Formats: sequence, structure tokens, C-alpha cells
Amino acid sequence: MSVKFIGDSYEFECRNREENYGGDINIYVVWDQHLMYATPATYRIPKDMVLRDFLEQVFMPDNAQHPDTEKVNWDNAVWEFYDQPWTPDLDKSFENNSVGHQSFLRFKTPGLEGLHGVGN
Repeated sequence: MSVKFIGDSYEFECRNREENYGGDINIYVVWDQHLMYATPATYRIPKDMVLRDFLEQVFMPDNAQHPDTEKVNWDNAVWEFYDQPWTPDLDKSFENNSVGHQSFLRFKTPGLEGLHGVGN
């Protein structure tokens, strides 16, 4: 359902600014063909966190209920950054991979096709 704004302006202070996160950033992550959730997962992380550490210490435990999680080979993952092909250095920080506040990442894991091979 659409909504029509009838006021003169819509002004508010955005609270989701990087300076409000004490050195952390928010990132949004989608694991293609493993859509157990309807939206990208949002994570608040230190920007100096190493990407591989995030994947192993945060992302994998968060997705542990999916049977494909334990089979992921991160070195074979195919990545996109803002829907563009991207090759991150998994052993560098988010900041050193040019991933900043509110960045959108997605990845595919070749050979892992989701629950019962149906992309979910």
C-alpha cells in the first residue's frame, strides 16, 4: 500500500550514522541460495575486524542451523559488493577491503544449493 506525504517537509535526525556506533559499522549480508531469512542479515562489527574472522566467528555461528554452513569453503565463495563482482581479501579487515558503514555484501557458495537443493 502506498502512502502519500501531506506535510511541507520530512525532517529528522538520522540515528544510523557511523559516528553513532563508537567505531563500529553496520553491514548487510546475503548468502544467495540460502535464504532462511526474508531480508539481508545486519551485523554491527568493528571496522578493523578481519573478514575471515567475521565469517568464522560471527556469520557461521549465526547460520549454524543451516546444514550447508559447516560445508562452506570461504576461499571458493563468489562475492558481490553492491551487486558488482568483488574479490575480497579474507585476511584483511573490512576497512582494508573498502567495506564501510551500511555496505551491502552478497555471496554464493558453488556446490552448495541450499536446503534439499532448492535454493533455500
